Amino acid sequence: MTEAELEKKLKGGTGLVYLIYGEENLVIEDIVHWLTQKVLNGGVEDLNVDRFKLNEGKIDIEKVMEAMTLMPMLSEKRVVILEGISSFFGGKKKKDKGGENPVLKWLQHPSESHCVILCEYGKLEDAFLKDLALDQNPHLHPFCVNALKESEIKQWIQKECKKLKVKIQDQAMDDLIDCVGEQLAIIRSTLEKLALYVTPRLEIEAKDIKDVLPEARVQTDLFELIDFIFERNATQALLKMHALYENATMARESKDRLIFGTLSNLYQYLKNMILCGVYQHQGLQEKDIIATIKQRDFRQKDFVIRKYLRFLKNFRLDELDILFGELVQTDLLLKSSKLDNDLILENLILKICNVSRNQTFRT
Repeated sequence: MTEAELEKKLKGGTGLVYLIYGEENLVIEDIVHWLTQKVLNGGVEDLNVDRFKLNEGKIDIEKVMEAMTLMPMLSEKRVVILEGISSFFGGKKKKDKGGENPVLKWLQHPSESHCVILCEYGKLEDAFLKDLALDQNPHLHPFCVNALKESEIKQWIQKECKKLKVKIQDQAMDDLIDCVGEQLAIIRSTLEKLALYVTPRLEIEAKDIKDVLPEARVQTDLFELIDFIFERNATQALLKMHALYENATMARESKDRLIFGTLSNLYQYLKNMILCGVYQHQGLQEKDIIATIKQRDFRQKDFVIRKYLRFLKNFRLDELDILFGELVQTDLLLKSSKLDNDLILENLILKICNVSRNQTFRT
């Protein structure tokens, strides 16, 4: 989300009560920081921001109320941040003598000199909001942070790089996400390592991902191995398989885990290549095939689907059906045979690269 979109959603920080919740903790933190700066508008942060972690042990409700009534100093407004509201309000324990939670009571009639930011790191049910009458509070501005899509994760990475005063190439971003996954906390800590590594060059390139993260080399080798297999290049595939084992050792990756990871990737490719073949047989064009597969699985990337279509030219559908059976047999062999697992995987690679065009479709 751009700053302009955030500004619009959160009324430019002019609201009196905000509820920020959802699945991406770091994004919630960023939004709370952005809101705090907007509300203070140059005021002294140390004197005008109180933060309470309501889900950590015993909370003195009198201190919370004191913060919500204390006048701002060297600032037009004061900010009070309440984290973990579900445990605090959900228990319905913190009540005044009249039986009503004084914080909830205050939120119904907030002060113009304060901005209260309610935070929950996780989902909130509609029933919870109704129980607390938050859904009827005219002063409340709720904002749900959903899990980020890949394009939004890349925007977030760009913002983090800007904070670290480095740039990052598109391919490096793709490799980073492929390597460490989509958890923002892990991405942030990895970016901090990379920023130190590339100094004074100040630009993160794809090769830096491989240099800093041994597991990235393993992931790259695995992708290249799959490419060689479906290009039916047996020699390069076997060479890459042995290079993969060497890099996996450096990355402290179990060889057996790597072998089953290779099988998992082969399964995904075979399954999706067969799907592409069926769609082609139905007369669908490339863009329609991409759209249809992404409807089935939104995580699929366009360039990967184009790979399925490219590799499909090297096989017939009956050959892919045969190879699917071979994949299942290989899985059984790995779990039951006394043969070396390396040899079992090599045998499957050779079968895929050299599948006979004289074999017939199995029924």
